[in-house]
Amino acid sequence: MGIKINKLFNSGWNNVEYGQERTQNSEISVLPLVSDMYEESTTSDMVDLINRKSIEEDMYKVFKESPWYDKYSADDKKVEKKEIPELYFYFKNKMIKEFNYNLVEIICIICEFFNLNYSNMYNNVLSLEDKSKVLEILESDYGLQNKFAHSKKLF
Repeated sequence: MGIKINKLFNSGWNNVEYGQERTQNSEISVLPLVSDMYEESTTSDMVDLINRKSIEEDMYKVFKESPWYDKYSADDKKVEKKEIPELYFYFKNKMIKEFNYNLVEIICIICEFFNLNYSNMYNNVLSLEDKSKVLEILESDYGLQNKFAHSKKLF
């Protein structure tokens, strides 16, 4: 008969090299269904997150006072194509006048808020003046000078 060995003595639960768990690089992952609840923990730019939340709140304030609130306040209600230009110019003017956001931020929040297609908005709704302003803002504020340096300017 052999020696009786306790199962705990042969396990590896206590064979941890202390300090190694802190040096391992592991990504924090959050399920997409609850990712909006943990944005502060997973973002690399807190200032951008705070600014985005601020513009979302301001957009909702303007939306509540808008003529489209009753029509589009339901989550599943899709914006009619014929109303997109009027909706864009209304919210653009209100957001610039009341909160002084730049045009790129306004276009992004309108598209996100109403679930609109960015390329459709840029190609079919924005005026030439607004497109020009968007390119100027992208060049100056978002560091795209190198990208635009190789393109020929119209004016």
